[in-house]
Amino acid sequence: MPAHGGQREKKGFALNDVVTALGRWLVRAVLLALGLVFFLSLLAAAAVLAAVWALRVLWARLTGGVAVPYPRMSPRQGFAKVYRYGQRGAPADVTDVPSREVVREVAREVREP
Repeated sequence: MPAHGGQREKKGFALNDVVTALGRWLVRAVLLALGLVFFLSLLAAAAVLAAVWALRVLWARLTGGVAVPYPRMSPRQGFAKVYRYGQRGAPADVTDVPSREVVREVAREVREP
């Protein structure tokens, strides 16, 4: 009788191993499919950009214009623009006020009602 009980346990473990292996392969297949979909979406986006670029070049040639490349953003230009915007100057209606220590003033007001 103990041998028969041991066989049942082995069959149970074998079935458990099969289900675990199938689960692992299923997770791998799902992840592979998600990766493939992501790669194909990037490939499709690149193909759309290439098609738009080709249409721009074709239109420029048909109309006699020059195919101007897409503008590239340079970090230097961005920072220079912000820096120039800050250099415009302060507004004319701002008055310079001398600073004072606020903490002591509040403490005096609390002590002297």
